[in-house]
This record gives sequence, C-alpha cells and structure tokens, in this order.
Amino acid sequence: PGWELTKMVLAIRHGDRSHIHEIPKTVVTHTPAEQQPSYFMPEAVQLAEQLKQGFQLDILGEGSDGEKGISRMAGLEGVLEREPVFAPKEEELPPGLLTTTGFMQHHVLGKHLHVTYSDFLRKHIQAADDIYVRSTNYQRTVLSVTGLLLGFQPLPPKTAAAAQPKTEAVPQPKLEAVRRSAEAAAEKLAIHVLADETAEIMHGVGESFSSHVVDPIKGEKVNPGSCGQSTVKARAQMGEFETGAAVLKEVWDAYGPGSISIPKRITELTDAVLPAHCHRTPFPHANTTGPGEGGNKGGGGERGEKERVLGSMMAEADRFYCERYTGNMGGKEATL
Repeated sequence: PGWELTKMVLAIRHGDRSHIHEIPKTVVTHTPAEQQPSYFMPEAVQLAEQLKQGFQLDILGEGSDGEKGISRMAGLEGVLEREPVFAPKEEELPPGLLTTTGFMQHHVLGKHLHVTYSDFLRKHIQAADDIYVRSTNYQRTVLSVTGLLLGFQPLPPKTAAAAQPKTEAVPQPKLEAVRRSAEAAAEKLAIHVLADETAEIMHGVGESFSSHVVDPIKGEKVNPGSCGQSTVKARAQMGEFETGAAVLKEVWDAYGPGSISIPKRITELTDAVLPAHCHRTPFPHANTTGPGEGGNKGGGGERGEKERVLGSMMAEADRFYCERYTGNMGGKEATL
C-alpha cells in the first residue's frame, strides 16, 4: 500500500540461435529433410511481417568503418525489412542468427509480461516516446527484442476511427497524399543500436568478445574494454581457469583426437553441439574417412553417448562462468 510502479527496466538476453563455434576437425552430416524433425515455427514468420510497420532502427554514432550507420560486419542492413525475415532451412543458418524458436520464446515472454504489467502499461505508456529500447548490434538481439515487444504490446491500441484520416473536405486528387501522410505518421518503436561495438557499455567495461567475425582457430574477436584495470583482471581470471581433464577426455572420445587439438574454451565447445540437442539435428562427428576412426555419423547409440557427454560439457561450462564472474581471484570472497 502506498507504493506504485511508475518506471520499469527490462533487461533480456537473445533467444535460441544457431551455433557460433565449431569443434575442431569435425563435420556435420545433415540428414535428408524428410527424415529430420523440423523446429521451424511458421507463426514466427507471420508475426515478423509486422516488423516493418511497427519498428525502426535508430543508429547511434559511427561504425568502426567510419561511416554513419551500422558497421557492415553487423549484418543488420534492412534486418526489419527482409522478406522473409527467417530462412526456411534453419539447419543451414549462418553462425549466431536467431531462429524462429528464439523469436517465439520472446514473443511468449512478452505476452506474459503484458498480463503481469497491464495496469502499469495502461497508466504510464501512451506513446512511443514513453519507451526507450536499446539493443546490441546483432541480428539475434534486434529480432529478439522485436519478438518480445510484439507480445508485450506496450502501446495502447489505436481505435479504428483514430486510424482513419478525415477526408470529408479533401478534394479527390489529394486523397492519396493524405493516405501516405497518415501512414508516415503512424507511430513506430525505435530500437536504438550503437554502431561501434567496442564502445557498447552493455558489454561491460572490461574485456569482451565479438562474434561478428569468428576465426576457426582463434575464436571470437577480443575487444579491450574502456577500463584498463578491468581488462587486465579479466584476462588474469580467464587464465586461471582450466577445463577438467576428465571432460576433455570425454570430448576426445566422442569427437576424435582432433577435437581438442586447438585450444578452445569449454563454452565454445559446448556452443558447437548444444543446438544439435535443442533442435534434434545431427551432432558433429570426427572428420575422418577411414572406418573405426571416430567417424560414426550419429546412430542412436552414438547420439545417446553424445547427449551424455554434452551434459558433462554443460556442467563444466557452468563452472567456467561461475569462476569467471565470481572468480578465484577475489570474486568468490566478495560475493559471499
């Protein structure tokens, strides 16, 4: 009693996406489409038809290429106008792109939030200017927030009368101009995106990783943060972590000796195979041609074993994140 919610801040991660990393010296053998369960969600395509009318990108600052607008690497040019927004063959998506499943995850979340905060929306949100939306410069994050907002529906619906321009006294030749003017005046929610990723405060002030370009050996590009001390400490903490030998042995056994021939963080190895579990698509297998060399292409028994190994990898990835963010160089004691 006596308290009223007058402002709200929502912070979200992106939804389900394609993998970014690969396990070294492995390949994926795709099964024929008719034998593969589809995780493509056509309802996401129908919803995405509203993006062009409901949202616009507002680019902040200059990109790293010195041009006004989004850096060419970001792949965001026309992301809200593409037709179709989602490719029908999601098993062949380029790295790091939002899937229809990821879009619908956020749409369902937005609908839940709309019910939870309906009183707040009715009292405090009347126009697009009452909402500020920020996203990092990735396709998966921009489309995730549009999916959420389509479900959240923060703006009050326009009445049919208000949506129609008054044309009683307008001469016939001007009707088309009035219609275009009314369409142009329709409120759109602006999604603000910082063009220069290295200046993005949402990545923190320490060292961060960019997946716009992923080197098969070096992995993600490392961007130094704006705080030199944070960068130094972050690197030191990362260097303190060692993936458990038992887990690496399981990866070796499941994916062949080449799988750990190139040093990779356990999170990168896990990222490479987790979508196969989530989407019921084939797991990677060792890139070998001879029999008996770990080149099994995903029979039922092998899939079950790789699911089990993935569980070990995910547990080790959780340990990595715990030590990275509440690390053994003072973070654990500070958070107790």
